[in-house]
Amino acid sequence: MNNIPLFQQTILITRSFQQASPLQKRLESLGANTICIPTIEISSPPHWQAFDTAFTNYQEFDWILFTSLNAVQKTQERIHALGGSMQQLSRLNIGAIGNQTQNALLQLQLNVTLVPQEYSSTGMCQALQQLQIQGKHFWIPSALVRNPELPDYIRTAGGIASCTPVYQTILPQQNIGLLQETMMQKNIDWIVFSSSSTVHHFFTMLGEPLLSYPKIASLGTRTTATLLEYGFSPSFTAYPHNIDGLLQGIVQYGEQ
Repeated sequence: MNNIPLFQQTILITRSFQQASPLQKRLESLGANTICIPTIEISSPPHWQAFDTAFTNYQEFDWILFTSLNAVQKTQERIHALGGSMQQLSRLNIGAIGNQTQNALLQLQLNVTLVPQEYSSTGMCQALQQLQIQGKHFWIPSALVRNPELPDYIRTAGGIASCTPVYQTILPQQNIGLLQETMMQKNIDWIVFSSSSTVHHFFTMLGEPLLSYPKIASLGTRTTATLLEYGFSPSFTAYPHNIDGLLQGIVQYGEQ
């Protein structure tokens, strides 16, 4: 079974349908059965004023930092709705967290200046330490509820950080019953959490706690920290913090 190391393993994916497909395909190619029940939906923010103002004045920025694939996709959608083009951002230095985020920008023919070795806000802060931040203006299109670490670091280092909501994660009410039913069947071997939002919403949707839980795979350190807040320690935290790291972690765990 070396070519299908996850044979008969059932893995629950909690990320949005749009982003679950690549992970599903990779897991299934290794023999796993996958179930996708999103605990998040990606939606537009309640208002666009801050983003629209930033885009109108985009030439005032030195950098634009994309912290997720969602940020790239929703930025592209909004700029298109405003009658603009992502190519207008090519005059800015561009930073991206994660290879998926970087690849999405490259597909838009945008040159990515900075990709941190560690795919996290902490990693981006570490990468920025090698650059001149004093007096520089950074635009960060982000989630409505965001990790403050990156803008806080930029401001502490003497830069200006403008965070503009470009999307929000909401709880998909229509999936509550399916999630509860699936978890009660107790035939899940792994749950994969890809963000803090997937964790928060999972436990909200689950309602009553279970007597036992499957093994847990975490995509990154912030997701792991959120799991710990709920009293759960994942079997591993993916490294690198991407699909490759998740697959490697699940396979290696099974080889122990």
